[in-house]
Amino acid sequence: MITQERLLEKINTLPPYRISEIVDFVDFIASRTPERSNVLDLNSDLTDEQKDAMIARFAAEFGGTEHDRDESLQEAALEAISEPGEVRH
Repeated sequence: MITQERLLEKINTLPPYRISEIVDFVDFIASRTPERSNVLDLNSDLTDEQKDAMIARFAAEFGGTEHDRDESLQEAALEAISEPGEVRH
């Protein structure tokens, strides 16, 4: 999960015109007020199989794109596959 600090770090690396896009997007999200009953609670509303399917769909669509850039997760995965025979949990 990304922290507010990490998000601000990422935003601070962007050129000014991109920051204005982020402001517009945040305003858009803030303007939406979904009813709580319509909000999906990923921790309780989905089975493990449904969560796995969602992750697989995301990976198939966005894997290797700018939408799939979690540096710490990538580092952990590379470390795990570079040490054969060890499985980390």
